[in-house]
Amino acid sequence: MSHRRVCFSLLLIASALLWSDTAWADRHERIPPATHAPTVKACSDCHMLYPAEMLPKASWEKIMKNLDNHFGETATLPEGERQEITRYLTRMAGDGDGRAWGRKFLRGLSEGDAPMRISETPYFQRKHGKKLSAGVFKKEGSRSPANCPACHLQAAQGWYEE
Repeated sequence: MSHRRVCFSLLLIASALLWSDTAWADRHERIPPATHAPTVKACSDCHMLYPAEMLPKASWEKIMKNLDNHFGETATLPEGERQEITRYLTRMAGDGDGRAWGRKFLRGLSEGDAPMRISETPYFQRKHGKKLSAGVFKKEGSRSPANCPACHLQAAQGWYEE
């Protein structure tokens, strides 16, 4: 085999490996879970702690202003704690600075859109819409699309592949 052919073959192999690494990273990105102690304590007592990147700032503001009716439950907090958690969630929101994964998740939302549920975002609908039906939730025991760990076993650690 000529030197030129060997170099070309190595270049093709290197390109394929680089592409596959990039493709793997796109499919298997880890979304860092919340580490803000007051947010962890206040939210994870009742449900999985969702990464703030999954919603825009306007959604978190809306959710945190309506804690007296938090998806059918009362989740009120002392005002200072509510404000601190709101600041954290809006700072870490998907439309915050440097949130590459969040920008992907919020793609398709118009500026000012404030979905109250992650399952209402265009990204969630693109990824799950056709796969999820009411029957899936009964069969899998997951109750609703809000129960990410029913299918994504490592969701609490930020991994969402199935």
